[in-house]
Amino acid sequence: MRRKSIFAVSNLWGSTLCALASAASKIAFRGKYARGLADRPRLCYAEQNRIREVIPLYIFDLDGTITDTNGLWSQVDREFLARRGLDVTPEYTQVVERSIYPIAARFTRDHFHLPDTPEQIMAEWDSLAELHYRELAPLKPGALEFLRQCRAEGRPMALFTACRPALCQIALERFQLAELFRHVAYAEEIGLEKRDPRCFVRLGELVGAPLADCTLFDDSPDNCASAAKAGMDTVGVYDAYYAQRQDELKAVCRRYVRSFEELLR
Repeated sequence: MRRKSIFAVSNLWGSTLCALASAASKIAFRGKYARGLADRPRLCYAEQNRIREVIPLYIFDLDGTITDTNGLWSQVDREFLARRGLDVTPEYTQVVERSIYPIAARFTRDHFHLPDTPEQIMAEWDSLAELHYRELAPLKPGALEFLRQCRAEGRPMALFTACRPALCQIALERFQLAELFRHVAYAEEIGLEKRDPRCFVRLGELVGAPLADCTLFDDSPDNCASAAKAGMDTVGVYDAYYAQRQDELKAVCRRYVRSFEELLR
């Protein structure tokens, strides 16, 4: 009983000190704010203990953002269709460039009335693209340096890609990127296209982070628009593949960079 009474007195005294400190800081803050010298009031110790600094989770796209691999998929499409005496059309490209692998394969089969199964189409695409990921495709300028800078600053990072998991792993191993990411997530495994805001909602659940605490780095105007609708912060990264849509990308992103080199310190 005595221990409880002492605790109650202690709480009352602590609350009184906290209230006095808070009131004093508000008075001081108003004066400083009028002179433009402060941007927030000082908090008493008890209030400070309840505040947790949020470090955003940086989420990176792969193709066209970290690796210069958007163009290779146009080459894969041309070679795949040329083997069948077919040509790439703007209508076809508009659909497949925004689709995850299984949906793009089904569309290809149906659009061109092919005898191939979606699984056979995907396997052939993989074969055509593997050489590029394993030996030819470079990183975007400044990408590796920026990722290492974020790692050195203690920023948590994740990779979220519509690339095939096997091809993504080849790129991660080749450039020794896997150790930099806390999570690697695939739109194909989620089963939704990245232009669907629900895809990013599901991503937040997978990485265990509120979307408001996540920042997406992506080259696609559609992906950035979907992420923003879902509640994420967005940084648009220039890629030549979307050169004609840069105004769209800038409009849906809080920040836009031509290269990761702009973010290096």
